[in-house]
Amino acid sequence: MFMILSTPFLAEVAPSSIRGLVVGTSIVLIDFAVVVTAGINWGMSTITGPLSYRLPLGLQVAFPIFLIIGFLFIDDSPTSYLIKSQDQKAEQCLRSLRKGHDEVEIRSELQALKAQSALRAEEVKIPLSALFKGVNLRRTLLACSIPVMQSMSGIAFATNYATIFLKQVAGGSNPYVLTLGLALLALGGAVAGIFVVDWMGRRTLALYSFTIIFLIDLAIGILGFPPHTHGHHHHINNHSNSNSNNNPAMGKAIAALSLLFAFFFAAGFGPLAYIVSSEMPTARLRNKTNALVFLCVACSTTVVLNILPFISRPNA
Repeated sequence: MFMILSTPFLAEVAPSSIRGLVVGTSIVLIDFAVVVTAGINWGMSTITGPLSYRLPLGLQVAFPIFLIIGFLFIDDSPTSYLIKSQDQKAEQCLRSLRKGHDEVEIRSELQALKAQSALRAEEVKIPLSALFKGVNLRRTLLACSIPVMQSMSGIAFATNYATIFLKQVAGGSNPYVLTLGLALLALGGAVAGIFVVDWMGRRTLALYSFTIIFLIDLAIGILGFPPHTHGHHHHINNHSNSNSNNNPAMGKAIAALSLLFAFFFAAGFGPLAYIVSSEMPTARLRNKTNALVFLCVACSTTVVLNILPFISRPNA
């Protein structure tokens, strides 16, 4: 629910000139949380007592409490006030958000928001089937495509099995340190992404980042499964682990490519998933489209996470 509401809220309160930058900060904050998590896991990896799991679980409870407290001090968006016919509150909220802007700019944006809110007010009357009719079908498919591709890119494996995978391929290296390095590179990619998304444009960034991620995945696959040198068949028994043990350089190369994957994923998929899903639909269908987008993401992620253990386990 939080993810469904946060993206359209950020898109509504951000000026159009920096909307990509503002919405892209969502993935930066998410990746920053991953860095903190990786650091905590590294610190707890040397502790054998109950604290090793109680502290991480306790922090998962603490952060939502901070979010709830923060929500008490956040005002609603001007668009939501206009939909409720509270024009005065909408203007006050907009002026608070646009401090330092010219009066002409504020008035112009307020008029534009009023026109959009008139459409948004009709949203409740529009059936869900409208998402799949006429030109809206193309908008819906485009809005859903990039977020769903996230799950197909390998990020589910990278985030859920990173420590185990890096331990197998990197030999004697500390997998928790490598996982922390992966998280730091992802954070760096996310920071770069919020600037690149406006500079390169959505479509160009998508094409470049998708191509780079495909090549990285292909390279990891080729390095992880070299051709057999013997004539008889070999059973796949923890293949990536045995290969990295026999050839440490290959294991380090796979680990390095995994770290690069984290950077380019965060720089491309990261901001695009949130920006495209918020910008693509019309004003009347934005909330319904965002709800559908995150439903598709949840479904695709669930499928991938249930399949991964069977295709990546030893003796598969």
